[in-house]
Amino acid sequence: MRNFMWPFKSVLVIAGTLLVATVSSANPLSRVCPFVLEGFKSPPQPQGAALPPSAIPKGDEQKVLTEVCKAPQVFLSLGQIQAFRNGNSYAFFLLGRDKQIREASYQATDQKFSIRQSIVTMADGVQIPTYLVTKSTATATPNHTILIRSPYLASNLSVWIESVQIALRGVNVVFQPARGTFLAGGEFEWLDWKQEAKDGKATLDWIVQQPWSNKKVYALGTSYDAFLAMAAGTTRHPNLLAVFAASGPWNPSTDSLSGAGYFGPSLNYVAALNWDGGERNAIEKINSKMRYRSYSKTLEKSRAIYGLKLKSLSPTELQKNSEDFIESLKKATATMIYGYGIQNDQDSRDVINLRPKLAGHNNHFFLAHNEGHSHDPLKSLLFYLLANGDTTPGKITPWLRENILNKQFCIFTEQISCQDDMSPFTPTIPHVTQIPNAEINGTDLYRAKVMENSETYLFGQRHIKFEVEVPETAPELVLRSYTYVCEAPQTCAAISPEATNHTIMVAGLKKGTHQYAISSQHEYFKIPAGTVYISFGLVDKFGKRMPVDPKVKIRNIEYTLPVMAD
Repeated sequence: MRNFMWPFKSVLVIAGTLLVATVSSANPLSRVCPFVLEGFKSPPQPQGAALPPSAIPKGDEQKVLTEVCKAPQVFLSLGQIQAFRNGNSYAFFLLGRDKQIREASYQATDQKFSIRQSIVTMADGVQIPTYLVTKSTATATPNHTILIRSPYLASNLSVWIESVQIALRGVNVVFQPARGTFLAGGEFEWLDWKQEAKDGKATLDWIVQQPWSNKKVYALGTSYDAFLAMAAGTTRHPNLLAVFAASGPWNPSTDSLSGAGYFGPSLNYVAALNWDGGERNAIEKINSKMRYRSYSKTLEKSRAIYGLKLKSLSPTELQKNSEDFIESLKKATATMIYGYGIQNDQDSRDVINLRPKLAGHNNHFFLAHNEGHSHDPLKSLLFYLLANGDTTPGKITPWLRENILNKQFCIFTEQISCQDDMSPFTPTIPHVTQIPNAEINGTDLYRAKVMENSETYLFGQRHIKFEVEVPETAPELVLRSYTYVCEAPQTCAAISPEATNHTIMVAGLKKGTHQYAISSQHEYFKIPAGTVYISFGLVDKFGKRMPVDPKVKIRNIEYTLPVMAD
């Protein structure tokens, strides 16, 4: 696999002390400092791509950028990441492969901090750059360590900025790219929990050997970072005390981007990580130039162009992989806390489906919150536990009850249920619709009326049950449904722009007649007034329309919407 090493010298600055000052790429400040010269009255005239919104300073960010532009010093230059500072003002930039600014963040703090790079060797010899963030310039004193492992270090600035913000609260933060991403060696593998557990263990072993570690480590993450934290939890490492995993995908055969073999999204995702972070339609571009749309051919082409590796995507292997993961999670010795957002969380379904599989294991807690696709509520819990000096389940309970009573969170445990009188959420009434049978051939859509609606609120997961008969001659198919509202016959839109997954997909339809049951993410939004419809269509594993002859038959369709009670 090709790891694209950017033509930058590795520059690491500790608390403003310049270690290396050579930067071979164009200085991104030349694109944004004209704002200062113009008094922020008009955007600068960029050379090349237009500036992203995050690069255009607003409010207090203008003061920060003004200070940086007065006398900038290189603070950090690593791969696509560049940062400059002047005094207490910092400007962070994420550059694209074309050297243009893709994201910027302007931060000011009166506290000094350091970012130190080390190279950590994994069990198989792969080397991964690892970053320690501490509050002061002095040698870090033994302290708690929060571990964040992520594939997104070249995709956005969030891990970089948040790691500093967390460290300024007085703990060590170690963050690290997943293998095969950013500047790390090795090859990235989609949801390969066994490899990630090995890498997590090697990193934990390294942390506890450092003089700045008090040998108490906590793993934190959202989305794929949460999956990596969960994988670390399977190691039963004696120094990993707790895992805080928000909205983590875990089952590549059902709930994640590769659900039941729907390969297009997962291939795009991995290509984006290895390429430029913005190439979300990379695989579609490949397929549009090819005479075939074969998974194996597309994967071969993707490896050649993007350095992509994604080898374990057969449904049988995926299912076995997820089953092994669950069994290892059950044996975890750390306190395991999982969270999901009740709205605007594209991975809430993964966490909801995980809960019953871990029932009866008292070190596993499930938290529902209203912060969307975020680990902020779990981070609040983490700092509460750090302040109280313990992460055992007995110490968690008082905090959970306090916040449940304050209507901030809803905690699922064996003793507490979101359905009891402490629930902060409104109960719902299931609206069940029996949909007429349908026959579709892949080139047309079938739509059916669900209900007449007058601004109803939806809260929970939408569910569809149905039977599908697929002819033996059919290719591999995905059945995709879409829910929308029509205010008038020609005026239709998605059921809600706030819905995180108004398209529900079932991938890997089997030949013959089989029963299916699918669910949406957890949602909370207002359905606008109008007629609600559901439609069905057939696509291949890359999301393209797929003609089928004879037609696919869909029968016994039952659609349930969780409507909030008055």
